Amino acid sequence: MDDKKDENIANNRETDEDDEYSQGMHPNSLKALKKNYFPKGVSGNAMGRPMKFDHMAQALNELGDEMAKPFFCNGKEDMTKRRVVLERCWERAMRGEIAFIKMLAFLGCLDTTD
Repeated sequence: MDDKKDENIANNRETDEDDEYSQGMHPNSLKALKKNYFPKGVSGNAMGRPMKFDHMAQALNELGDEMAKPFFCNGKEDMTKRRVVLERCWERAMRGEIAFIKMLAFLGCLDTTD
C-alpha cells in the first residue's frame, strides 16, 4: 500500500502537465516584467538612495563653513572648521598614523596629479 501512495505523489506534479520552460521564460514570469525605459547600464534612480541623515548632513555642512576658534587654528590665519579638520587629517597621516594614510589613499588624495 505504501508503494502506491509514493507513486501517486511522484506522478502528481504540476510540471508533468505544463511544458518545461527554461529559467525566466515562463509566461507568468514574462508578464511580470515591465518595459525597460532605460538603456542598458543606466539606472532609473540617478541620485541613488536618499541619505538617511540628510538633514543632519546639511546642518553639519553649514557648521563646517563657519570660522574656527583661534585655539584650533594653531596660530594660523582664520580658517573654517572644515579646513581645520582637513589639515588635521593630513598632519596625522604625516605622523604615520595608518588609519589616516589609508583614508587619504582610498580617497585618491595620495595619487600624483602629473
